Amino acid sequence: MTMRTERVAALGEKLSALADSWLTADDWVPRKKADLVCRASELTLEAADQLRALEPCGIGNPAPRFVLRGAEVIDAKAMGKDSRHLRVVLGQGGRKLEAVCFGRGADCGAMLGSGSANVLGELSVNEWNGSKRVQLMLQDWQPAALPVHDRRHEADWRSALRTLTAATGAASLLAVAASETALAELQAATGDGAELIVASYAEAAAAATGAKTLRLALIDLPEAGDALEGLRGLLAGCVVEEIHLLSSGRASSGSRSRPQEGVRMPGREQFGEVYGLMRRKGSWIETPDGFLRQVAQRTGRTLADIVMMQDVFEELGFLRRSRASVEIVAQPPKRQLEESARYRKALLRAEAEALAAMSPADLRNWLRALAEGNDGKRLRSSV
Repeated sequence: MTMRTERVAALGEKLSALADSWLTADDWVPRKKADLVCRASELTLEAADQLRALEPCGIGNPAPRFVLRGAEVIDAKAMGKDSRHLRVVLGQGGRKLEAVCFGRGADCGAMLGSGSANVLGELSVNEWNGSKRVQLMLQDWQPAALPVHDRRHEADWRSALRTLTAATGAASLLAVAASETALAELQAATGDGAELIVASYAEAAAAATGAKTLRLALIDLPEAGDALEGLRGLLAGCVVEEIHLLSSGRASSGSRSRPQEGVRMPGREQFGEVYGLMRRKGSWIETPDGFLRQVAQRTGRTLADIVMMQDVFEELGFLRRSRASVEIVAQPPKRQLEESARYRKALLRAEAEALAAMSPADLRNWLRALAEGNDGKRLRSSV
């Protein structure tokens, strides 16, 4: 095509106008073609040998591409000079599969944080010292679940937060702090012009109002029931792209005493057992070594648990108290434990304490369940 130089600018303007009228935001999303969605069990040496019948591959005859959905990310490591490349071990249905991706070493942390991933790649055979095994030449991947990056081992949470704040083109970052000290430091940082939203757990949901999507940085886990409720409200009310877990290093974070093995929030059976003992007793006087301590010794619960149960029963109208004197109500109303504010408060506190004892994998799964609207039922079943 021949064109006068002075008309090139007009052509560009008309082409841009046409593009604006024809193209949508979806047209700008990069796409890669896949030939088959399969499972790890299907990517075998035999399959690789059969695929050789399609060679030679190149222009006009591209190599087959396969997609694995929801593959567990067992391990991910950067390798090569300057850690430019990525080696991943995937798992699916009890089978492990190694994958290699060139030029994507920086994805190592993100892939580990994802827990599971949808991956796209070409099947190849790795030969080493006379042995053969299949591997996937990874070309692209995406998280199959909400990425949760456990970075509590990092010594400087402030540096980690600065890196997150400096990320260009990313969603807004909301930093939520459990301690007043960390919260004060965060508020001082925002005063320096940092692109950061700061809140306590109790105020987090309100701070996120108006944000379409968010990245979360949790500086220490919630340690009290109201803080846990704040986290639940936050994850239920906004779309979260990723979560980063950081530790302020304070004495109560990570090193605070964990719940003793086997000691949990009393269940309904324990409440029923204790109420049965109280009902048979009929009435008692509260003393340091009195009836409640006997109930604690008989049931194997702590005295604090028994006192909490007595408070719940009083709140529900199952017993009445007059100073130090307590007596069972002969015809109590029919009410559920959840109707007691004291019970709900104790349950929330037990849930918050259980977070400290969770393994990193269980904590990731719990946060994902919370963000997906399952209301943390997995945690409640463990307390």
